[in-house]
Amino acid sequence: MEKINQKINFNKMINDFLKKSFEKIDDLLVNNQLPNGHNGPYRDNETDVRKTAHLMVFYANVIKSNLYSDSTQIRNQLVNFKNSLINNSNYKGGAYFRCRIKPGKDEVNGVIGIAWVIEGLCASYEVLQDDEILVFLDKIVKSLKFNKLRSLWERPVNSKLDKTGVDETYNHQLWLGYALVYYAKVSRTELLEEVKSFFFNVDIHLNVRKSGLIVHGLKNKTTLKNKVKTILKDFKIYVLSKKNKTTTAYKENGYHLFSVFAFARIKDLGFENLFSSSLKVQKAVSYASNKELYAFLTSNKEETDYYAIKTTSNLENNRYGFPYNVSGFEFVYINLIFNLKTASLGKKYFDKQLEVLGFTKQNNYFTNDTLTEDSINLFLRVYELSYCLNYKDVTLS
Repeated sequence: MEKINQKINFNKMINDFLKKSFEKIDDLLVNNQLPNGHNGPYRDNETDVRKTAHLMVFYANVIKSNLYSDSTQIRNQLVNFKNSLINNSNYKGGAYFRCRIKPGKDEVNGVIGIAWVIEGLCASYEVLQDDEILVFLDKIVKSLKFNKLRSLWERPVNSKLDKTGVDETYNHQLWLGYALVYYAKVSRTELLEEVKSFFFNVDIHLNVRKSGLIVHGLKNKTTLKNKVKTILKDFKIYVLSKKNKTTTAYKENGYHLFSVFAFARIKDLGFENLFSSSLKVQKAVSYASNKELYAFLTSNKEETDYYAIKTTSNLENNRYGFPYNVSGFEFVYINLIFNLKTASLGKKYFDKQLEVLGFTKQNNYFTNDTLTEDSINLFLRVYELSYCLNYKDVTLS
């Protein structure tokens, strides 16, 4: 009986929280008080593309789960989001969406920008079954450029002035791979050959440390010249890390659950076979429930960050984790899909994420005390937890 009650209580906890989150977002939208975020600690001025994509997933999952008995108005708002994204002035054709505006950086945010767009459109299609969405998705997907030599995607371009080439961030590539799996699922089509190739080479692209921690950057080993460049790059990181007393692990811990979340989504969609034989993925999933990771995420030693950002956060948690990547909600979903069976740790993750969001369970409401550098994106990324609404037996154990 105690175990059953635990299931019911945690389901209710998630549902109550998501209802409060949804109602707050909806109220902000109605009153035109939901601005664009600024990409967390990176402080990139973002367009409304990312915001709209995240909202599409959240609203679609709320409708699918029957969180409310009457979802007519919610569906109408989802249609508005769909129209807003498809007809967005920041869409320049092909797979090019202007997601951010910051000197020295590409406008598309590598391939993660288009990955979020595809995810939002797929979630919306599951609910609306609108052929216009599929036609638009087909257009985007066919426009993606894939580097066959490396089995990786290149960032979308719109003009000769745009930054070109492979996006060298691993989690970006993984999330686009996940988004394209989602596309195959909702469109009821075969997986693209590019997707098969990317995951066939999963152990080449994915690098993990002894603990299972996912390495942030990719390594190019396609030619002797590139192998030498990779060795020199790694040596440079080693020397500078020793000299400056920094480490790439600070950022890697902050992004670990974000990457494993993508693997969990792929498994949830029924395509676990794409990576199930990979020992590296197994190590990465195992590290997700390592108490060492939680310790890294709940402390902030940003002065040791090799990828140092000029501004300081003054936060008590790893600036890339709970305050940006909603590590607590990602862990809840990962724990559910991979059945990690970590009850006490799961509760710690969930409670910590609510604390960072400024949500009090006792009174069931949001305060204005968010512990983040980007309260808008932190709040929008509640959408990741909404994938749990598809399950009626979410437990912490």
